[in-house]
Amino acid sequence: MGWTIPYGMSRRDLIAERTAEFSYVQDKTGNLVRGKTLAHCYRGGAFAGILWAVKETTVTAPDGTVVHHARFIECDMLRYYREGNSGSWGYKDMECCMGPVFLSCPISYLEMVPIHAGEYCGKWRERVMFYWQKRWEQREAKKAAMLQTA
Repeated sequence: MGWTIPYGMSRRDLIAERTAEFSYVQDKTGNLVRGKTLAHCYRGGAFAGILWAVKETTVTAPDGTVVHHARFIECDMLRYYREGNSGSWGYKDMECCMGPVFLSCPISYLEMVPIHAGEYCGKWRERVMFYWQKRWEQREAKKAAMLQTA
């Protein structure tokens, strides 16, 4: 999968578009697909970062029967592209079951979404937990060092 770069899109507008509710009818089945974002956050800098989102989709048959319901964590890489005198923000989307290398996903998002079957999901979640544990330990060590010097 490549990058999607909408023309003239600001980061704020891109995040709003990527987290907006959606619905459409599938052509072949007539099923209604609805999706919404339950939580999202941006982690990054002025020109690139990660948009984390917990999304929920529901597929309903024409008779009202729920065919499929799922929650998942989406990881969108966002990046600013310069085009002459102007620029635009673009994205590359992934799901947690794809085994992203990024680990800044909020722990609360892991709690909102069940572990998906697959080779990468459980391993990725372990790495996210380890990342946040190390960050906490580093903060505590820094606090202790500051108290000792004061």
